[in-house]
Amino acid sequence: MRSIFIYLHQIVYFVKQRKHFARFHVFLLYAAILILSLLLLSQQTGTEGEENGNDPSLVNQDGQGPLDSMVLPLESHLYALQQHLVSLEESLASGGAIEPLGDTNTLLVVTPEGRIALVHSDDETVYMKETVPMNQDALRSSSPTSLEYFRVADILLHEQSSDKFTLFVSHHYFAEDCLEFRISSTLLQVDSELAMTFSPWKTLFIANPCITSPPFAWYMGGGRMVMDGDEHLLIVIGAHGHETILTDEPDTHLGKLVRIQITTGTAEILASGLRNSQGFARDADGTLWATDHGPQGGDELNILRPSLNYGWPYVTHGIQYGSLIWPYNKVQGRHDGFEMPVYSWTPTIAPSNLIISDSQLFPLWKNDLLIASLKAGSLFRVRVHEKRVVYVEQILIGTRIRDITQMPDGRIALLIDGPEIRFLKPFPGYCIKNHIYTDSYDDCIDVLNILDGAGEPVIRSNYDVYINETRLIYLHRSCSLTDFEHKFFLHITPVHLHDLPEDRKQHGFDNLDFSFKDNFSDHSFTLVNNDTCIVVRHLPQYAIKQIQTGQFTRETGPIWEGEVTFGLTNDAPTPRRDDTPLRQDDNLQSERSGPELFAAQCASCHNLSEQHSIGPHLAAIIGRRSGRVPGYNTSAALTSLNIVWTRKNLAEFILNPSQFAPGTSMSAVGTTPAEAQSIADFLASTR
Repeated sequence: MRSIFIYLHQIVYFVKQRKHFARFHVFLLYAAILILSLLLLSQQTGTEGEENGNDPSLVNQDGQGPLDSMVLPLESHLYALQQHLVSLEESLASGGAIEPLGDTNTLLVVTPEGRIALVHSDDETVYMKETVPMNQDALRSSSPTSLEYFRVADILLHEQSSDKFTLFVSHHYFAEDCLEFRISSTLLQVDSELAMTFSPWKTLFIANPCITSPPFAWYMGGGRMVMDGDEHLLIVIGAHGHETILTDEPDTHLGKLVRIQITTGTAEILASGLRNSQGFARDADGTLWATDHGPQGGDELNILRPSLNYGWPYVTHGIQYGSLIWPYNKVQGRHDGFEMPVYSWTPTIAPSNLIISDSQLFPLWKNDLLIASLKAGSLFRVRVHEKRVVYVEQILIGTRIRDITQMPDGRIALLIDGPEIRFLKPFPGYCIKNHIYTDSYDDCIDVLNILDGAGEPVIRSNYDVYINETRLIYLHRSCSLTDFEHKFFLHITPVHLHDLPEDRKQHGFDNLDFSFKDNFSDHSFTLVNNDTCIVVRHLPQYAIKQIQTGQFTRETGPIWEGEVTFGLTNDAPTPRRDDTPLRQDDNLQSERSGPELFAAQCASCHNLSEQHSIGPHLAAIIGRRSGRVPGYNTSAALTSLNIVWTRKNLAEFILNPSQFAPGTSMSAVGTTPAEAQSIADFLASTR
């Protein structure tokens, strides 16, 4: 809506420039904009938080639309997330549920209308002929009521053996003059091809009473289930719009936590005072966590325990739609006299299902609650300690999340109203923050460690280029996405010509190019984070004698020459400079110490105290950025390097300044590599 208002405001600005347009007309135009804005806002608000329509303000954190998150990582506090989408068939209703099929990475999906499908690991989606018995055709023919809220609420798989499962489905059923809320079950037989056969459906449980409309609200159905041992299941059933009548009666199931014996269907009420619990999970300690919708505000996270009353409809932190009060609260804004929520959201987020994370892909989220939401279009990561909420992090997904589950391989699966499945895993170019990047989930590249001297660039150009095992790493600070507008290239010359593909042998080198759009390929990724650009390219597993690099919009980049075989255990190749003279005593230890060498070669131009001489002072130079020393006009050659001084790169600079930083005013002092390193080590010791 904000963008619409800005657009209309621009129209007003244009109109005001017309001299003949009276002030009164401008006032009328502003009034029209205000009315239109209020109408748009009212359409977004709705009358029930759980069923609010899509909010156009739901965009990802880079300000783009939700689909743009497929290109850039979704940011969170501890991980960047990659989304992978699988589309499902369109649905008239909103609802449905997902659950992995045993220990396979096949996802079982049941749509709002009761269609059953399998989403395989290769994204193939197969719909079954069998459907959940809901008597929808009779409802369509006899009732003018919308089917939007007539739905499947949840599914639960109980494994009997490796290839046999009991599927429980909680759902509405049209019983001619009213709607029943049921649990139906069937037996799934899964063969080696992951095809399923079904036993006849059985009705395990029917909630009391049957639901009529009006005044009852079908969408306040709750319906999430968890197993309670091998012989019982637990279900949280919504109030379905009842406020003061049936939720207090001991023999009704609406607004209750109910325990059901799965062979007999015998039901036992354990707790009451629930409104619309669409999230339900058990943690490793056996604690039952549930989310519950408030009215306008007051969404709750609860720990469910037997014999407790959670207050609905007599207390809530929310208020009545179109009002500033909740009429049954004795004290507004309080939750007195009933079991308090562990946490409450105001304004509403419309929470749906939740899981307790133990994913191997997200070890830093271990034991956190991941709560999906509809209105907020987000995941809420809840850190809990001793059953107390320590903090809540909102991770913006950008669309309504109906259900959430965790796959055996650690991915987080989301069922999106729309409908579609989204699988979340760590972004392929990112492990955790603080510039630690990865191109697999168990192998991280510590870029800060590289900058601090764990490795030296083999090529220095606009980007510093490092070789790390089988990867070539470009690294550059103070950059943005515009640096990726043009492709990079690598000219890789092999030692043996037969290593090249046939179509490239005539050129004698392998010309590899890549750009930001290659993020999700197997051989490279690019990323911008905290003003740092990083590009990683996997190199071919054969012996290489030369690497030339650059960008197509610039001159040919610098060249590394040496020999290294990628894919084998090697030390990083040592850069060879054509204009660096080779000396017979390069590998000999100097007879003079670092302080002696500094006094003889450097002290005439540089001080160790923070006072400049002919050249800048060298106090605490290790860890300082090149060309950044207060009070001294450093040459552009050093400033443009934009590197952090380490022992290794400082020794390289001392050995051959003009090669290291072309254009620098410093000249070589005639040291050997060992002597240059001794001077750098001495300067490091004086920090």
